[in-house]
Amino acid sequence: MLIIGHRGAKGEKPENTIAAMRAGMEAGADMLEFDIRLTRDRVPILSHDFHMLQNHKKLDFIGRHKLAELTKRTAGSDYPIVTLETTLKECFGKILLNIEIKEYRAIKPVLEVLRPYLKQKADWELVVFSSFNPLILRKIRRQAPRSSLALLHYINPLKFMAWQVPLRLSAVGFHRLHISGFALTVAKKLGLFTYAYTVNRPDAAPLLAARGIDGIVTDYPTKFVAEREKLKI
Repeated sequence: MLIIGHRGAKGEKPENTIAAMRAGMEAGADMLEFDIRLTRDRVPILSHDFHMLQNHKKLDFIGRHKLAELTKRTAGSDYPIVTLETTLKECFGKILLNIEIKEYRAIKPVLEVLRPYLKQKADWELVVFSSFNPLILRKIRRQAPRSSLALLHYINPLKFMAWQVPLRLSAVGFHRLHISGFALTVAKKLGLFTYAYTVNRPDAAPLLAARGIDGIVTDYPTKFVAEREKLKI
C-alpha cells in the first residue's frame, strides 16, 4: 500500500509548506500531495483554501494579491507562502508528486512551471494531476497528453465511470467513507490506481488494503509508514 502525505505532512508540520514536504519525505512516504492556487500575478502557489482565514486568521482572498505581497504578509508565520517552483526544486525527482489543481485558470501556469522538469517520458511518470473537477482534468489532458490524471470523488464513487474514456485516467481517489465495492471492481478492471483520503487512523489501513485500495492519503505519514512496515501491507 502506498502512503501519500496529505499537503506534505499536514499533521506533523504546517500544511503545504516546505517543512511539510520535507517531513513527508523524511517519513518515507511514497508520494506527496499538495494543492495549487494562483496569485493575482498568476504565480502557482501551494494553498488548499482560496482565502487566508484558516491559516492566517484574515478574511482575505489569495487571488487578489501578487506573490510579492503574499510573501511579505506571511513571512515569519507558520504558513509562509510557497511557490510551485520552489516545491519542485525541493522535491522533484526525489518522490512522486500528486498536484491537486483547485482552479481552472491555474492549469496553464502550472504546466509552464513544470515544463522544464518534464523533458522525458519517465519524468511525466513522477507527477499525477488530481482534481474533483473533471473539466480541469480534461483541459490538462488536451494541453499535456502524456499527463497522469486522477479524478477525486466525494459522495458519489461512480463518477469516474462517465469520464474514463475522455480523460484516460490513471487513478481515482475516493473519500474513505464513500467507497463502493462495485466502483473498486470496475476501477481494477480498468487498471486504475485507487486511493482513499484522508485516513488518519492506522488501524484503518489494513481494512482498506483488504478491500483492494492501493494507497491512502494521510496527515501522518510517519505513523503510517511504520504501520505498513509492521503489518507488511
